Amino acid sequence: MNPVGPSEWLWKEGAGYYTEAESELLQKPCLPNERSVRDQRMMRLFRGHAALSRGSEILEIGCGRSPWLPYLARAIGCRVSGIDIEPHASRLACANLAGVGVEGQVYCRDGFDPQQNEDLWGRF
Repeated sequence: MNPVGPSEWLWKEGAGYYTEAESELLQKPCLPNERSVRDQRMMRLFRGHAALSRGSEILEIGCGRSPWLPYLARAIGCRVSGIDIEPHASRLACANLAGVGVEGQVYCRDGFDPQQNEDLWGRF
């Protein structure tokens, strides 16, 4: 069985799933759409059922240019971290956090490999 790894043809900059460039996210970051029913439901889940408060530690595996890390950092004051196996997606996540003006840590690695993530054990 081949290990899961980056798929250059799908995740490369300017093509495939992510079409944004880092510079675009720095200027116009990706945040939840407050008019979207789906995003409204996610926001309610975070606020009503996740028991999150200022300083809560959050880890999103497969974060890409997720709108949720910057949202949770800005709206609730969470300390956010993300993992993505794709280098381009990891850079987009960093740019998205910077575009919103919040701090966070993004790791470029396999989020499902326990040995690669021993440094994160017990934090989340």
